[in-house]
Amino acid sequence: METEYDPYEGEENVGHRVSPVDRLLYKSYPSLIKVSKDKNLWYDKADTKPNHIYCGRVLHGVFKLVMDTKECIFYINRGHVVANYTYPIIERKFHCDMLNYENMHFWGGWWWQEQHGADKMIDRVLKGQMPMMSACVKKNVMGKYKRQIEDAGRCFRASAEGDNIFIRLCSSYNFDDIFDLDALYDDYMAMCDAWDVDKSNIFDFRTLRGKRLSDFADIALGGEKLSDMSLVGLMIGVPIEITFSTMYSL
Repeated sequence: METEYDPYEGEENVGHRVSPVDRLLYKSYPSLIKVSKDKNLWYDKADTKPNHIYCGRVLHGVFKLVMDTKECIFYINRGHVVANYTYPIIERKFHCDMLNYENMHFWGGWWWQEQHGADKMIDRVLKGQMPMMSACVKKNVMGKYKRQIEDAGRCFRASAEGDNIFIRLCSSYNFDDIFDLDALYDDYMAMCDAWDVDKSNIFDFRTLRGKRLSDFADIALGGEKLSDMSLVGLMIGVPIEITFSTMYSL
């Protein structure tokens, strides 16, 4: 659930400094909304070094800034903005819980304290919170991941390279069993129209009817065309607005 937030609530009572990132975002844009599922809006004592700029309480989580015709997603890790994504506001048709902001902690290129490790990625796929995962683990810990997957009655792919094992686990369903492919394609087209960008870069998801996710895992790990990126985003559980923003460098 989206949580509206006053960044200065309680500041006069706690005796902590609020980070410049928090002040800049909230003084300029009071409509910022928290959209990540973790309940804590603040991360306490992000850095305990004396007089450090981020001592005390700092903002932490995934936040949305709503403007007139566009929105922006901010990933803020203990006071540091690690990424932001901008996209047009459209009337959404596509909704799927497998595509969520938490999945970006595994694919975004940053390290997020609460989300780390192959076991958490496997758990998200098994719980239907992520369509597929891929991770590199050491041979000496492969056994626990194998048991985690097999105990759930699922199959996986693994390949060895030196002391490393590459694990790949996908949802066992067809694309159209879990995604409304028409609505997904329509939403991408609407975003392209809104900002007048090249529609040919969007994968035609309607062609995926009756096809299994596992048959496209190789593309998800090494797609070469720009249109592959929209398919990759779907398979690894990235919200379509973030994939759209990344594709068009917005």
